Amino acid sequence: MCRSALFTGGHIDVYRLSPGQAHWQLHQTLNATGVAAIDVAEFDGVVFLSSANNWKQGLTSTYSTIYTLSGVVNMFVPMADMPTSLATSTLFLTVDNSLLCAFASETTALQDQHSWLDAYTEPVSIYRHVYGRFQLLQNIPLYGVNTMDHFSSYAKTVAVYQWKGYSKFEQAHAISVSPLYLRSYWSRTGSLFLAVATECGKTRVFEALSYGRCISPRADAG
Repeated sequence: MCRSALFTGGHIDVYRLSPGQAHWQLHQTLNATGVAAIDVAEFDGVVFLSSANNWKQGLTSTYSTIYTLSGVVNMFVPMADMPTSLATSTLFLTVDNSLLCAFASETTALQDQHSWLDAYTEPVSIYRHVYGRFQLLQNIPLYGVNTMDHFSSYAKTVAVYQWKGYSKFEQAHAISVSPLYLRSYWSRTGSLFLAVATECGKTRVFEALSYGRCISPRADAG
């Protein structure tokens, strides 16, 4: 049985594709507020769904939520509310046999007398799943991040982070680009490549060195 989730600002729709069926059927609707992004992962036989909520009520930001698929009722049930501020992206990671969940906020809102100002001050928060709950593992000082797949044009560098076990995530390299338009990475025959495009310049392709902490330019494209 396959499941897929779609979201709008006010709810998340979970669809199910049963064996032998040709069409997806609505399975569940989760009430949510200001959903900006979702991610789904399966870890140790348990299905998790993370919702990044981008909404402010008065002086309080809406929490983001992590759900688990209950085997008893076959429905997603809330597992934890995550203390985020106007979250715009969420991403599950699996490293060292551990499940991590990341949340990013492109901006947060700061009150200035009678108005709210956008501020690029929120780090990327990493949570680790430990004994049935998620605990804060690390705050990575990356600001203005729109998603964990593409970065907003506010970012002036592409930061490459590497998992270091007990040292958690460490920055391995930083590539200066401004304004950033798009980045993509892929692996071929054991080599890791990174393509970075800017709004007003060439596209640069980098290749990660097998032994070292940097990424070296491989080619420029018009």
